[in-house]
Amino acid sequence: MIDDHSVIVAGHGRLRAAKLLGMQQVPTIKLSSLTPAQVRAYVIADNRLALDADWDEDILKIELQQLVLDNEIDVSLTGFEIAEIDLIIRSNGSPDKAEVVKIEDGPSVSQTDDLWLLGRYRILCGSSMSAGAKLGNPCAGV
Repeated sequence: MIDDHSVIVAGHGRLRAAKLLGMQQVPTIKLSSLTPAQVRAYVIADNRLALDADWDEDILKIELQQLVLDNEIDVSLTGFEIAEIDLIIRSNGSPDKAEVVKIEDGPSVSQTDDLWLLGRYRILCGSSMSAGAKLGNPCAGV
């Protein structure tokens, strides 16, 4: 949206996206019927709406899936990282049962400097406040 002097009133983000896509021209809507006060009010309202905006996760997922399937543009131009897009597309709204960990009451098993071997992974119990950690005896993996 532009005013009578071709100054952008709203759509700065769209213009940046168009430039990233290499577009030479973009469609505009001229707000010539608005007074300068109405244009100012519109700018404030448009920015306020963005502050109050929230994603409809289902629609976002569908739109990102379609962009990926179309394979016409680099989907990272949407402002989302590829890893974020992958998580959104693969999400089903509830965590996978394998991702849920049941927390049981009882005494702690690990102590500072314990090194847990979990297959090919290692987990060291330590404090981010200390400069270094001692690699003690490896504990049995779970």
